[in-house]
Amino acid sequence: MVTKDGKITFEIKNDINVPKEKVAILKDEILTAYDNIQQSIHTSYVPSDKITIYLKEDDQSWGLASKIKLTGVKEDIYPLVHEMTHSLLGYGNNFGSDHGYFTQEGFASYMEDQYGKNKLYLKNT
Repeated sequence: MVTKDGKITFEIKNDINVPKEKVAILKDEILTAYDNIQQSIHTSYVPSDKITIYLKEDDQSWGLASKIKLTGVKEDIYPLVHEMTHSLLGYGNNFGSDHGYFTQEGFASYMEDQYGKNKLYLKNT
């Protein structure tokens, strides 16, 4: 799916066979999260023009420049906004934890709290 502004294409890799209805809801959540994050703060970081979102049953979600791994989708406890914040706004210096780790984790947690649907997320950080 492509964002309304045409800047980013999101692709979902449904590796855990989440039902189509749930994937449709997730697509709407992705586009809404994108809009909320883009309007939240302006940085010089230029996100990837394609971001692949992998739905997994592993133990931890993460967001990098062009990849997001979401866990807890079947249980409806996934930190979509948090991980998208990393992918869209950058994560320290080249996504390394040596610069900006606390700022990025703090802002990503704030965005999840403000716009995400999960309040249980913080236990997985």
